[in-house]
Amino acid sequence: MRMQALLPYGLPLFVTALPTPPSAAGMPAVAPVVFSAPPPPFVFPPPIGATLAAARRQQLNADAARYLQRFTESLQDAAQLDLNRYKKEQQTAAQQQLQKASDSIRAQVMNSLQSQLAQLNRQETLLQFREIAAQTQVRATSGVFANSQAHLDALSQQRLIAQQIAQVEAARKQLSTQADQQIAQAISQTRQQIEAALQNRLQAYRKQQDAEIARQAAQAVENQQALLQEVNLALPPGPSIPPPNVSLPLMLPSPSRTAFPTAKQAAQKATTDAAVQTSQMGAEFARMRLQALRQEVLAILQQRGWHLVPQGTPGAFDATDFVKTQLQQERGPSLP
Repeated sequence: MRMQALLPYGLPLFVTALPTPPSAAGMPAVAPVVFSAPPPPFVFPPPIGATLAAARRQQLNADAARYLQRFTESLQDAAQLDLNRYKKEQQTAAQQQLQKASDSIRAQVMNSLQSQLAQLNRQETLLQFREIAAQTQVRATSGVFANSQAHLDALSQQRLIAQQIAQVEAARKQLSTQADQQIAQAISQTRQQIEAALQNRLQAYRKQQDAEIARQAAQAVENQQALLQEVNLALPPGPSIPPPNVSLPLMLPSPSRTAFPTAKQAAQKATTDAAVQTSQMGAEFARMRLQALRQEVLAILQQRGWHLVPQGTPGAFDATDFVKTQLQQERGPSLP
C-alpha cells in the first residue's frame, strides 16, 4: 500500500491563520502561514507552594502510617484464623494419639493382670475342692458324732478354707483396683506429655507466624518509604526557616553586564521562533493526517478481509488503486 499516493484523498483538516510576529522598524512584515488549527494545549496545574507541599507531605505520612497499621492488623487477623485452624487440627491429632496410647496402656496392664488373676483362680479352685471335702467331712461327723474331735476338726478346717477363699477374693479385688489406678496414672502422664508437645508445636507455629508478619510489615514499610521518597521528589522543597535569633547574611547579586536585545534582534528572534513553530506544527499535522488516513485504509481493508503486509511478501498485491476508488466514492465529487 502506497500511503503517500493516498494523501490527497484523506480527510481535510481545517486551518486558521496565525498572528503576524512583530517586526522591527523598516523590516518587511512576515507573511502569515496558514495551518490547520492545533489541538488545545495541555493546561498544567498551577505550581504548588511550599506550605501546601508541606501539608501534602504530612498528609501522605499520615496516610502511610494508617495504611501500615491496617495492613499489620489484617496480617494479624489472618494469622489468628490460620492459628485457630492449625490448633484444631493438632488437637484432633492429639486426641487420636491419646486414644491409641490409652488403648495400648490398658492392653499391657490387662495382660499383666490376667496372668495374676489366672494364678488366683487356680488357688481358688483348689480351695473350693478342699471346701467340698471339708463340708463332706462335717456332714459325715454330724449327728451322733457332733461333739467328737473329728467333727470339730472338720468344722475348723471348713472355716480355714473359707477364710483362704475370702483372701483370694480380696486379692482379686485389690489387683483390679491396682490395675485401674495404674491405667489411670499412665494415661494421665501420657496426656500431660501429649498436651505439652501440643503447646510446644502451637508456640513454634505462632513464632513462625510472627516472623512472617514482621517480614511482610518491614517490606511494606520499605515500599511506603520508597513511594514517599518519589512523591517528595515531585513536590517542591519546603520553606527554609532560619533558626531563632539568627540573622541570615544579606547576599546581593552582582551587577549584570548583559546588554538588552535591540528591537531588530527581537523581531528576528520572533520570526525565527515563528518559523520553527510553523515547521513543528506542519510536521505534526502531516503525521496526524497520515495517521487518520491509515485508519481509514485499515477500515476499508478490514471490510474486504485484507490486511497490510510488508512489501515483497509472497502473495501480496498493491491495493492502492482500489482504496483510492473507495475514498473517492466516500468523499463524493469534491475529490479529483
